[in-house]
Amino acid sequence: MRYILTFGYTGLCKLNSKYYVAKVSFLSQQPKFTQVTVKRRCLIFASIFQSFFPVNDKSCSKFVQLEACNISHDVQQAVYVDNMAFRETKTLENVNLQIFEGEFLLVIGENGSGKTSLLNILAGLDVPDQGFLKWYNKKMKPSDMVSRIGIVFQFPEKAFIGDSVFEELTLGLDHVLPEDIEEVMEACNLNDISLTTSPFLLSGGQQKKLALACQLLRHPLILFLDEPLSGVDSLSRKCLITIFDKLKGKVTIVMVSHEPAELFLRADRVLQLFGGQLREVPESVVRKAMTLRNLRQNS
Repeated sequence: MRYILTFGYTGLCKLNSKYYVAKVSFLSQQPKFTQVTVKRRCLIFASIFQSFFPVNDKSCSKFVQLEACNISHDVQQAVYVDNMAFRETKTLENVNLQIFEGEFLLVIGENGSGKTSLLNILAGLDVPDQGFLKWYNKKMKPSDMVSRIGIVFQFPEKAFIGDSVFEELTLGLDHVLPEDIEEVMEACNLNDISLTTSPFLLSGGQQKKLALACQLLRHPLILFLDEPLSGVDSLSRKCLITIFDKLKGKVTIVMVSHEPAELFLRADRVLQLFGGQLREVPESVVRKAMTLRNLRQNS
């Protein structure tokens, strides 16, 4: 019987305050097993992988085998922040942070807590008053990172300068292929929007999706998202969340939000910005918050 590799999963997990990358692959004889999922944050415990395989039919379990589990300390740092302070808005003090390549990091906090200031510094748009910042283990100038990062602002329409959706998408790019534009428009659920439409005539949700499409067309290594779900209707929220789900693991995502309910369990880590400092939100707290939210919705 010949098995073929049909699914691979790479995840970031934490054990004893250290971060690891674990990779597990599955062998299957039939395509229907390609959607096997592994419970998040359990990759480090190789001995209990089998208990997390959602295969209901016991007769089919022989088609799903653990091929390998490779655990490594060598996690590439996408962003490193050491003892940073930003006193212009009196919101950030002694911030220390590591963001790993491929990670989905969610930063939560109340309005005015400094989330946008933090995001702007991480993206190289603002300069901290204290401390230093590294991208990929190098102290680079923000200008050196322009082609490597993407940022979607809370109010993207303020950054639009193109007269049409096409101009906005291709601004600053050379030799953009039509199929690439078609691909990002489809990925961001903008198929029904004409490329000749003014970006200023789009709805709030469409503008957010267009801003995201503009960044994806540039293939960023790191994607910074400022309140991506604020000010949009429920349909646009669901659409954006679906897009984020598809991007997870393919690009490093740093997102800030003051209404993170739908994003809690999608993120690899959740940090809270409070009193100018970052603190990690335990997963138990995240799950409790989600349980309370579900109870309110069902009551």
